[in-house]
Amino acid sequence: TFSRLVALWERPDRGHILVYGDKVPIYASTDRDEISFYAEIFVATLAYSAFSGVRACASGDLVSTINALEDILTEDFKGIPGRIIPDNMATAVTAVRTKSHPAKINATFLEFANHLGTMVSPTRVKKPKDKATVEQMVGLIQREVIARFRHRRFYSLGELNLAIATEMKRVNDLVVADYGTSRRERFLEVERQQLGPLPLLRFSFGTWSNVRARSNYHVKVDHNFYSVPWRFANETLRCKLGANTVEIYDRTTLVALHERSIGKGIYKTAEAHMPESHRSFARSNSFEGLMKQIAEIGEKTEEFAKVVYNHIGKEGLALQSLTLIANVAKTYGTAETEDAARHALAIKATRASSLESILKSHSNHRDLYSQDTSPVAPHENLRGPSYFSTTQDEVPSETKGVDDYVR
Repeated sequence: TFSRLVALWERPDRGHILVYGDKVPIYASTDRDEISFYAEIFVATLAYSAFSGVRACASGDLVSTINALEDILTEDFKGIPGRIIPDNMATAVTAVRTKSHPAKINATFLEFANHLGTMVSPTRVKKPKDKATVEQMVGLIQREVIARFRHRRFYSLGELNLAIATEMKRVNDLVVADYGTSRRERFLEVERQQLGPLPLLRFSFGTWSNVRARSNYHVKVDHNFYSVPWRFANETLRCKLGANTVEIYDRTTLVALHERSIGKGIYKTAEAHMPESHRSFARSNSFEGLMKQIAEIGEKTEEFAKVVYNHIGKEGLALQSLTLIANVAKTYGTAETEDAARHALAIKATRASSLESILKSHSNHRDLYSQDTSPVAPHENLRGPSYFSTTQDEVPSETKGVDDYVR
């Protein structure tokens, strides 16, 4: 069978600094005695060898507990035990085990165990023998590790964890009199081969909650709204809110996955979640749907639509103009609209109404750039270049006369 792992979060009362069992202070700066916070110490121990890992964390919340345990499993043990036996801390157990009721595991901690491929079996209340190995190691770590820091100051968790790692290497290499070998040697000889493989990816942390889908098949999560398949409207679902994603489940089945929105009142709607009637309406009235319709008309019409949108600058304000372009194609046909769009681009038009004006006036059929370049026949009203090459008082002899002034 797999070895058992015993994890205990020590929460002694704050008292005089570095009396055994106290938390380790993290100072704000080198020139002041101000303490920024007290670091909590997480201890994880393998039952057979008592090989242990220790991490200092900023607090004892759920995120810190899971991160500390995952770091120890990944970096120190390099494997997964068959069972995790936590103390009855609130971050792991929401309801303790009694004679008539089993313990209730925190949903996120249970998800973490499932990610690792192991099970969670909390200790019984007021039964220290259930975690005897880790109780002994906590006392040893207080004496052999924490007590050695009584004359040192730490200014970050990284600095403290580096010091703890150095001391824990020494503690795990100490020869145990009862065994004649060190904890590390017993771990490498027996337990290391019994641990399961590590998962390929680290655990993606998230908080769980119950959410109710509204009649518009959207659920409200952290002040924003995310769509679910329309058949779940008015149903209660489970939601996992991660750092970058929002996962929505119907019991254990994932029914929706969205990128998490930053802000308030933002709607995220997947087209696949809509009923067919809503989908058709959205395609014809949303910015993406209108641009897709316009792209089907032709390349020049799509280019002109982008010019109109860039001139307006905002999707919401551009919807009416894009709708006009799409409707013009329905009235005049795609070929005429494409030709009018080519003309609109040539005259550098920036309004959607220009497209309709061009089609009404048929100005797209006029060749604006054609000019009659045939030479003009000479006649008496043509002065010629010699006229402008003379001074103001001089008049060419061939043009002298009363009629010259009339000209």
